[in-house]
Amino acid sequence: MIEKIEITQRFNFKRLNRHYECFTIDLVNNNAYYKISERGSGDKFLSENSLCDDSWIDILVDLRKNMTSRIHNFTDAQKDKFLCDFNDLNLFDGFVSEDFTYFEKIELIYSCNVIIYSTDNFEEYSFKNNFPRGWSDFGEILKELFDFDVLHLNYQRQLVTPLYFDIRKDGIYLEDKLNIKAIEFGHYRTYPYELPNPRLIINFQEDRIDGYIEKELTANDRELILDLLEKYHVYMWIFDEYHKKSRHICWLGM
Repeated sequence: MIEKIEITQRFNFKRLNRHYECFTIDLVNNNAYYKISERGSGDKFLSENSLCDDSWIDILVDLRKNMTSRIHNFTDAQKDKFLCDFNDLNLFDGFVSEDFTYFEKIELIYSCNVIIYSTDNFEEYSFKNNFPRGWSDFGEILKELFDFDVLHLNYQRQLVTPLYFDIRKDGIYLEDKLNIKAIEFGHYRTYPYELPNPRLIINFQEDRIDGYIEKELTANDRELILDLLEKYHVYMWIFDEYHKKSRHICWLGM
């Protein structure tokens, strides 16, 4: 019998603005709650360049705001329905966990760890790209029980992960290939600190390049940049194949 389910989700936004949460469903005591002692850093953000996209800030604020100390109670009938629906889902049948650490050389915007405690044992599942096939259905089951979006499926539709997006070598797809609005590339300031802005911001909508270089984005620039993204499989860098290459190069000291 399943006694407890822990769902730990991590969001990595730009410039080390992270959100970490652990939602525990206690099926013995018929309640659920967040582990508030493990929450993020309130509403503090590391400063962002005014030229950069800041749409992620509203998502981060909402994630933190919804992580309260409230105890969510449910009845035996609700529990029985949840367990029936969950068992019918076979969420982790044939599932293979992905290996990752909290601090990755190439960080992804989302990762998740699920631990299912039963009477005699526990099972742990981890993923960052390899979402279980029924993950969205699981989210709907949780939403029916608790009346809020535990798995943040609403935000998953705004973040490019394989849950809702088709990520290929030549771009990101829904039904059709999506247009790129902007590219931001940069690193954190290092000594000597009087160096120019350590960012390069390519705005395809306004035909501008700012940061290291300040110039208009020409048609030739646009074509070259898009060709380079495809040539070096930049869209695919979130996947394990490229993470392994990165870890191997780091291990070689290169």
